[in-house]
Amino acid sequence: MFALIDGNSFFASCERVFRPDLWRKPVIVLSNNDGCVIARSEEAKKAGIPMGAPFFKISGLVERHGIAAFSCNYELYADLSARMMACVASLAPALEVYSIDEAFADFSGITDASALGVKIRHRVMRWIGIPACVGIGASKTLAKFSNHLAKRNPRFSGVCNWLDLTETERLQWMRSTSVFDLWGIGRKLGEKLLEQRIRTVFDLYGADPALMRRRHSVTVERIVHELHGIPCLELEEISPAQRQVLRSRSFAEEVSDIGEIKAAVSRHAHSAAAALRRWNGLASCVGVMIRTNRFKAERHFGWDVTSLPAPSSDTLVLSAAATRLAGRIFRPGMKYKKAGVVLLELVDANTRTGDLFNPGDSERSRALMQTIDSINSRYGGEAVKSAAELVGTKWHTRRERLSPRYTTRWDELRRVDAGTTNTGFKEPVSPRRPDFSPPRSESATRA
Repeated sequence: MFALIDGNSFFASCERVFRPDLWRKPVIVLSNNDGCVIARSEEAKKAGIPMGAPFFKISGLVERHGIAAFSCNYELYADLSARMMACVASLAPALEVYSIDEAFADFSGITDASALGVKIRHRVMRWIGIPACVGIGASKTLAKFSNHLAKRNPRFSGVCNWLDLTETERLQWMRSTSVFDLWGIGRKLGEKLLEQRIRTVFDLYGADPALMRRRHSVTVERIVHELHGIPCLELEEISPAQRQVLRSRSFAEEVSDIGEIKAAVSRHAHSAAAALRRWNGLASCVGVMIRTNRFKAERHFGWDVTSLPAPSSDTLVLSAAATRLAGRIFRPGMKYKKAGVVLLELVDANTRTGDLFNPGDSERSRALMQTIDSINSRYGGEAVKSAAELVGTKWHTRRERLSPRYTTRWDELRRVDAGTTNTGFKEPVSPRRPDFSPPRSESATRA
């Protein structure tokens, strides 16, 4: 038995944790350079804010409805995600972190799965301040589908156990849900299924698994089996080994100076190297990408890769290699809009075979990197950085609506003035089960 725990409107909910005044008010989160909408609270959805909408097109709507708009606060979201997963792990026997706001839990052998789902939901809300929904099923697909129902139907009160539903209720929910809302069914695959008159989850449930495999893929066959409660996907407690580390970002303004390009590349190499060390990995190759605005007539895409003398996770080694590549692919006179660094051919530092002539990172190098990581972990990700990153400002990402990084920066801690009242969140009322049957008028609207 599996459970899927999912934070509701996660990025928007993170912004509300330290802002009780935004509770039940419309909130949106913007992408890099405050470009478009990537997260919406339920209130923002009801106000008519579409996902992916360019911010300059909806600025009037935002002002008219008093919508709170925030730049993407990566540090805050990542930290609250880690806290949420630790909170869930304190109750779940085994956990697979699926994304920044989702985790699958193993509920095998749990006597009362619904009660545990309610307890997890309440604890996440009480300890972290993030509203969450829990879906429970005999397979990962059914757990994901149950979570979909719990999130969109108030009658479940945030927790839907597929096994608690009667056979009639299950079939009704399947008939009333579009196949596009099913986990693993993308737009292109959904359109192909529509051509075969498979419009709802129930239609796919009744399909022949072998036929689905011949017409589509083994993935669709597995989805059919999982809808019947036959698990085909196991819980992955250990994440698969990383194949590469990529860091890239668009610039706030177009950049034509090689110094600023190298500064951006150095920043990305610094971030990628820190992530590589967290996974105890070493990189054998470094690649660098720079490109101009793809919507302009004069375009250039630069890409180059180089091998290192020995696998390394030293920021100085990786940054030096990356900046050399940037100078090699840079074209004077071109205005660049984006740069990125990718670390390739990764190996495990514990299992790497030593080389007599190229021993790799020295003990002094590893001690220095450990010290830098410790300082940045305590005082913020940019407390210690290379001098190359101080060149120019055009390459910096524009985040004019950035909220404080309350949990990772000492200078951005939440302050409480004397005489103010501390308003926190109330623990949710335990959900009841008055009626789980879907409304008979509902049907899959997408065809």
